[in-house]
Amino acid sequence: MKIKLKTYRLSSMLLLMAVVAVLMVAIPRLYDWCTNPPSMSLSTVVVRFNQSESRRSRTKDVTEEEIIAAIESQLPTLVEGERVKQIFRRIVKDRRVPPSTTINVLAVAADSGSDHENWATNLTFKAGPESGYRPVSISIHEDHIRNYQ
Repeated sequence: MKIKLKTYRLSSMLLLMAVVAVLMVAIPRLYDWCTNPPSMSLSTVVVRFNQSESRRSRTKDVTEEEIIAAIESQLPTLVEGERVKQIFRRIVKDRRVPPSTTINVLAVAADSGSDHENWATNLTFKAGPESGYRPVSISIHEDHIRNYQ
């Protein structure tokens, strides 16, 4: 009887140790999965933008390095909340962006009488509840295109 009892205690102890080991690995990953939204590659967003027809006549191609440099240069003066800054830092570190991320081109007001059109290229994503789920943008570059009208 004593042998069976010791075997039972040993197998219970090994099972308990295995469960604890699995939980030690699973809990941090589960926490990361719950607190960080799924993401997509920055290169995917760049390729989609560079291949889009709507931007061709208005601005030049964008590169990942250009986006990373824009984020790094503007991050110290960004007035957004800490969570938004954290998202930008993660983009720089991992080159992964939130799923709502787009690169868009917007017309910028030009001087009256100017013979140029000004276009700003921005990286935009929808931030979380701390910013009211509103779009957050960072400027990548501006282009000045001569208007021949």
